[in-house]
Amino acid sequence: MENIIIFAPHPDDDIINNSLMMKNELKKGNNITIVYTTQGAKNSEKRYIKARRVAIKKTIKKYFKIPLKNLIFLKYEDTTLYKIEEAKKLFKDINEILKKIKPNKIFIPTYEGGHIDHDVTNFIVMKAIEKLKLKSEIFEYPTYNNYMNLKRFYLFFMREFLKNLKLDNTKYQLPKEFIPYNNKKPKLINIKSSKKDLELKSEVILNYHRLSEIFMKRDVKLNKTERGTDLYIKKREYNYNKPPHSSFPVPLGIVLANKVKFKEFKNMVKYMEKEIENERDDKKI
Repeated sequence: MENIIIFAPHPDDDIINNSLMMKNELKKGNNITIVYTTQGAKNSEKRYIKARRVAIKKTIKKYFKIPLKNLIFLKYEDTTLYKIEEAKKLFKDINEILKKIKPNKIFIPTYEGGHIDHDVTNFIVMKAIEKLKLKSEIFEYPTYNNYMNLKRFYLFFMREFLKNLKLDNTKYQLPKEFIPYNNKKPKLINIKSSKKDLELKSEVILNYHRLSEIFMKRDVKLNKTERGTDLYIKKREYNYNKPPHSSFPVPLGIVLANKVKFKEFKNMVKYMEKEIENERDDKKI
């Protein structure tokens, strides 16, 4: 039996990106642990935090039968992981979890410039793996990003146009894909899935959405990202002092992950890398 750990920045990132993989691994008799690195909301949104937590517990229990003790909820506020004090505590927490679980396989969000919690989770987990010298297989999954080329710019424009006209209540989102890094396209790992598998995945996500009250004021329709199969790549080596990509027509170097300046993310990266290096030097002495 293998130990598998999924790091999900928010309650729902696990099922949106890993439902088919989890089904496959559970059929093999493997053990799965899911770590949610944030509450998925601001500290002031107590009702929403509780709704999301209850919803994901019920969904995981109903569709995957994963023991609730294997769901680890870290109590970090949404969109705050880039702050140095929060990143330090998160690094310590993840170190302890990895030492305890001793995973054979690790699944993490990719570094893509779509949401700051996803990017920080990737960075912190990678650094913890490096510190512990784990030999685990590491897989990255995409969720969404701000990468732009002419095709994606057209899709983005159409999304905003249709949304403003209120022609459809579908959640429009740019396609889920791995962006090129260092001008190299990654080799994709697709989870083989039948029409029945994809229908089940849709059912899982819709069940969560309804329970969590995310879209309680309108009917829920899944976007292409949520309806598609699970996608992975083997881990990539990143220079976290640079944005994950440049965006057309405006360079993303100015802003990373929605509302957070890349400068703040970069400051956290520099601080953490220095702290880890100092710790190594102290051990040598």
